[in-house]
Parts: sequence; C-alpha cells; structure tokens
Amino acid sequence: MPDTTPVAAAIGKFADDASQNWRAWRALPLAEKAAIRAGRGAWVLTASAYLVVETRGETVSPLLAVPVLFGLLWLAAGVHGARGARDFVLGVWWAIGAACCAALLVYQVYPADWGRAGAFWLRGLYLASLVLALMRCFLALRPMPQAKLPHPSKVPGLPMSGPASPAAVHAAIMRRSSRPWWKFW
Repeated sequence: MPDTTPVAAAIGKFADDASQNWRAWRALPLAEKAAIRAGRGAWVLTASAYLVVETRGETVSPLLAVPVLFGLLWLAAGVHGARGARDFVLGVWWAIGAACCAALLVYQVYPADWGRAGAFWLRGLYLASLVLALMRCFLALRPMPQAKLPHPSKVPGLPMSGPASPAAVHAAIMRRSSRPWWKFW
C-alpha cells in the first residue's frame, strides 16, 4: 500500500516538478541558458554586496566568498555565452521589470507588519532583482559580436586565400562526388 502522508505527497510533487524543470532547462537554447546564468550571477553578486554594505561588515564571514566567487563565475560565463541575436521585445520586457523593481525601491513598498528585518530583506531582494533585470535587458539588446565576417582573402592561414580559379572549383566538386557514400567527412 503506497504511503499517502502529506509529507510523502509533498516530496513526490517536488520530485516531479524538479524533473519537469530539468527537462525544460535542457531544452533551452544555449544562448538563453547563458543569459539566465548571467542574470543569476548578477543577482548573487548584488545580494552579497548589499548584505556586506548594509550590515557594515559586522555579520560577514569568510563563507560569503563562496557565493561571491560562484556569482562571478556565473556572470562571466553567462555574459560570454549569451551571444544570440538582438531581441528588442525581450529587452523591453526586462526594462519594464527593472522599472518595477526601481519603483518598489524608491517608494519603499514593504508590508507594515514585517518590521525592520522584513524591510531589510525586501530592499535587498528589490535591489538584486533590479540588477538582474538590467543585466538581462543589456544581454537582450546587445549586438552580436563580429556579426560581419572578414573576407576569406584577408584571413591568413586559410588553404587558399583569394578567389578560387574555375579549375580549383571543378577539382573540389569532382573530389566530393568521387567519395564513397558511407564517408561523410
């Protein structure tokens, strides 16, 4: 008889959700994964910096170096890997999200019954989310690096720099067609 306690049901639901999220993550294109990593890295770095600045270093332990280094790695790898085409609409949506986070910070939107501790944590959450949204907006609107490739005659080290002669083109076509069908390389 299966265990149907609320704890077992919650663990089963969590495992199913985690499995489904993992499959969805694996299906994302690499550029989108990299942009998500860059945003999360910016969020972790901002949250760590906020914690250090707001507590004036009183509660900072050497263990804070672990999330800072992980955030730096995430940010660097994400910015380097997010080299997709510009997406203006996505950039606008992230800019709207950044504006919402900025408005929450400026107007100090905190629940009254949370006290000073709640305001402290929400202010940090708003600030880190603002930086995350700005990073994702930047990555969505950033132009692709080296969108225009140089002419092959200008690249040193190519087997044949310059235009191909008709005899060289004919020889290349004949080499390709004379290869056995089972060799693809």
